[in-house]
Amino acid sequence: MLNLASGHFVRFLNYANLLSALFIVLISIFHYEKIHNVTLYVFAATFILGYCVEKKWKSFVWTKSSWFFLMFILYYLLTIVWMPFEERQDYSMKLMEYRLVLLGIGLVGILGLNPLHKLRYYVWVFAFTSLGASLYVLGKTICLHGIGPEFLIQMVPVRLEINYHMAFNYYLNLSNVLVIYMLLKKENNKSSTVFYVLSLLVNYVVLLCSEGRIGFITALVILMMPLVVLGMKYKKLALFFSIVITISFIFLFFQKGGRANNISYSDSPRGFIWHNAIDLIKKQPMGYGSGDAVEIFASKVVQDSTFVEKCMGDPIFVVIEKNRIVRIHSHNVFLQSMLEFGFVGLVVSLMFYILPFVISRSFLFKERLVIIFATLVNFLQNMTDYLTSVPIIVYLLLMVVLFSHAEKERKLSENPSKKEIEKRFAF
Repeated sequence: MLNLASGHFVRFLNYANLLSALFIVLISIFHYEKIHNVTLYVFAATFILGYCVEKKWKSFVWTKSSWFFLMFILYYLLTIVWMPFEERQDYSMKLMEYRLVLLGIGLVGILGLNPLHKLRYYVWVFAFTSLGASLYVLGKTICLHGIGPEFLIQMVPVRLEINYHMAFNYYLNLSNVLVIYMLLKKENNKSSTVFYVLSLLVNYVVLLCSEGRIGFITALVILMMPLVVLGMKYKKLALFFSIVITISFIFLFFQKGGRANNISYSDSPRGFIWHNAIDLIKKQPMGYGSGDAVEIFASKVVQDSTFVEKCMGDPIFVVIEKNRIVRIHSHNVFLQSMLEFGFVGLVVSLMFYILPFVISRSFLFKERLVIIFATLVNFLQNMTDYLTSVPIIVYLLLMVVLFSHAEKERKLSENPSKKEIEKRFAF
C-alpha cells in the first residue's frame, strides 16, 4: 500500500511539475505579475519534492550540457564573490533576488527534468500562445484603425497590453525556431502541420510590422534555418533562394524608414549608454560588483550632458529617477557583465553562447540546428539588452528540454526499431 501510494504521489508531482513548467511558458509572453511568482514556486516545489521522493541523486550523471547550465550558476554566484568589496550590498541583494532564476534553472538543467517533459508539449504551448497573441494584436489594431500607413504606430499600444516589444518579439522568435524545427522533422500529422504553418505566418506578419529592430532582424535570421537544411541536399537551389531572400530582406529593411534611418547607434540612446559603460569599464577592469555598478552607472549616465540633452525621453532616465535597481543596466550582456565582474564576467557570459555550439556537435543535424538558432535568438537579443530584461526563464527551460530531446534523438537514431515504437505510442 505504501509503495502504491508513493507511486501515485510521484506521478502527481511529475505531472504538476510538467504543467507548471508549461504554464510558465504560456504566461511568459505577458507582463510580469504575481501569477508568475506563484507558478515559479509551484514548479520549484514539485521539482524538489519529486527529486527527493524518487532519490534521483542515485542516478545522477554529469553530461556535456551540464557545463552550459553551470555557467548560469557561476554567473549568479559572482555577485556573492564581489559583495565584500562593495558599498551598495543592499542593491546586490536585490539583484540576486531578481536573478534567482539563473541559479534555479541552472540547477534544474544539471539535475534534469522528469521524463514527462517532452519537446512537443513545449512547442505546442509556444505556438499556441504566440499565435493567439499575434492574432489579438493584429485583430484589435485592424478593428480600431484599419490598415493604413500608420499601422505600425497604431499597433504599439495594443501590443503593450501584452508586453514590451523586446520581450514580445523575443518570445515570438523563439516560437518560430521551434515551429520551423518541427516542420523540418516532417513527423507531424496534417492538422499539426497546418497549425504550425499558421502560427509561423501570423507571427511573421507581426514581427515584420514591429518597430523593434532586433526582433525584426532576428526574425529574418531565423529564416536561414530551412535554407541550411535545403542546402544540405540542393546546394544550387539553396544558393538561389538565399540570394532572393537576401535581396528581399534588404528591400524590407529599408522600406521600414524608422529602422533604416536610425541604424546608426552613435546618436541613439543605446550608443550613449554603451559609451558611458565602456568609460567605466576602462576605469575599473576588474568590475564594480552588481550593486556598486548600478549606482556608479546611473550617476555616470545622468551626468552625461549630451545624452541628457539628446535622449531625455529614453526609458533609462525613468527607471533611474524611480530607482528601479533591476532595470538599470547598460543594455548589453557583455558590457554589463564587465561592469559588474570585469574580465571574469565577460568570459562566463561568452560561455552562454559558445557552449551550445560545442555541446551540440555530438547531436543529429536538425537537433543541432534548433539549439544553435535558439541560442542565436538569445544572443541577438542580449546584444542590445540584458539577460533578465526578457523572459530568460523560457529560454533556459527550453534549453533544458532541447538538450534532453537532442540526446534522446541521438540514441534513438542508433536503434531505429525503438524509435518507431515510440512514435506509434507517442501522445
